[in-house]
Amino acid sequence: MEYYFFDPSGNRTALIPVAGAEEYRLEYAKEIMEKEPTCEQVGFVHPVNGTADLRLQMAGGEFCGNASLCAAAWFAMLHEIKPGQQESVKLEVSGSSAVLSAEIHCLKTTDTLEYEGSIQMPVIQDIHPICFAEGEYPVVFMPGILHAIVPESFGREKALNCIRRWCKQLNAACLGIMLLSSDSCRITPLVYVPGSDTLVWEQSCASGTAAVGAWLAAKEKRALSRSFTEPGGSLSVEAAPNGQVILHNQIKLIRHQY
Repeated sequence: MEYYFFDPSGNRTALIPVAGAEEYRLEYAKEIMEKEPTCEQVGFVHPVNGTADLRLQMAGGEFCGNASLCAAAWFAMLHEIKPGQQESVKLEVSGSSAVLSAEIHCLKTTDTLEYEGSIQMPVIQDIHPICFAEGEYPVVFMPGILHAIVPESFGREKALNCIRRWCKQLNAACLGIMLLSSDSCRITPLVYVPGSDTLVWEQSCASGTAAVGAWLAAKEKRALSRSFTEPGGSLSVEAAPNGQVILHNQIKLIRHQY
């Protein structure tokens, strides 16, 4: 099976360049995640004609920001952009009805392909507190994924024990629990995707980072630009109180497997 294995700040993503294959998505994803123990998610990509340049379909049907940046980097690779060059990419992504815009800047092509990317995330639909059995916490509603923001002191074990239940309560296609440090500078992301039955402590989470940025911007009632430290690296956002968020991250190609 051909696939591209990317590393966007530790949130390692395998992309399979194939159209269709709806009935095989979960089987392919399981096979790759068994072959690549550090892989956190699998998506399917192919060029399209029309308002977008490519289509990204995640294995569980969810939306994923880091995978979207990897898909944009994959498209730039097809065009063989060189260090210092930039490619603008339009994407259709599962979980989002809007066509997304990304910018990919090539940093390096020797040894390891490295890119710097930014993407206009889907506009935040809503942010409001939800009462769970464990307490009341803000939930950020995004197309294709929801994120609950809890204090770091909430704890990893507690997050693991409640995320499936919270996901069911919210009727979410995908749920992240973002453990946020008291200084709002560090995020530890846990993501559950019912469609592929995957539960992962991610090394970084782009949509979760965008959700935290949007929540802080709404809370502070001002636009903000902020970087967050996550287990696999650092991600940056530009967030406005109206729910618009631009996310920045670096992407490396680990290997192209034939």
